Parts: sequence; C-alpha cells; structure tokens
Amino acid sequence: MDSVKHPRHYTSIEAKCSLCGSGIECIDVTKHFNFCLGNAIKYVWRADTKGNDIEDLRKAIQYLEFEIQRRETSQGDTRDKIFWTCSCGVTCPGGHTTCPGCGDRRNEQAL
Repeated sequence: MDSVKHPRHYTSIEAKCSLCGSGIECIDVTKHFNFCLGNAIKYVWRADTKGNDIEDLRKAIQYLEFEIQRRETSQGDTRDKIFWTCSCGVTCPGGHTTCPGCGDRRNEQAL
C-alpha cells in the first residue's frame, strides 16, 4: 500500500460504492466538501486507526465549529453550496459537478 497516495488510516474502512461495489477511500468523500467539512470528515474517518481517537474527534469538532462560525457570519443561504439535486432526483455534494447517479452535469436546484 502506498503510504502517500493511499495511507492505511484513510483506506481501512471497508466502505463500498453502492453503484459499482469498489472501495471508497476518505479522499473519495472529502474532495466533494469545503476545507472545514472535509477535514471534519477526515478526522472522524481516521479516529480509530491512528492511536489517538479522542484527539482526532476533538479536531473534527474544531473544524465543525469553524464551519458553523463561517456560516453564521456569511450572508445568504449556503445550502445550494453544500448539496444540489440533479434532475434525476439524486442529492449530490455541492463540490461535485457531475451527478454520480446518472452522470449528468450539475443542474442547480437548491434543496
């Protein structure tokens, strides 16, 4: 296993794609979120694999607090930046421009 491209602590969860059955790595999920949400997911994902679970969970909470603060201080509704609904009905992460359900390009409809 490549410790740079595929570190064990990000590939140890045996999550599988419901569409194709291939393994899901942490980066497959986090790349579709902004920095703070992606980091929160990363720290939760690896919490039981690096030997300091409490510290990783505290880091996840800190990044969630950063994201809450950002949203509370920003103007306007940010829901359409987090998720969008494709014309096929699949709810997709905001950073994802192609629907994983049907492959169509982003059809913006805020939830």
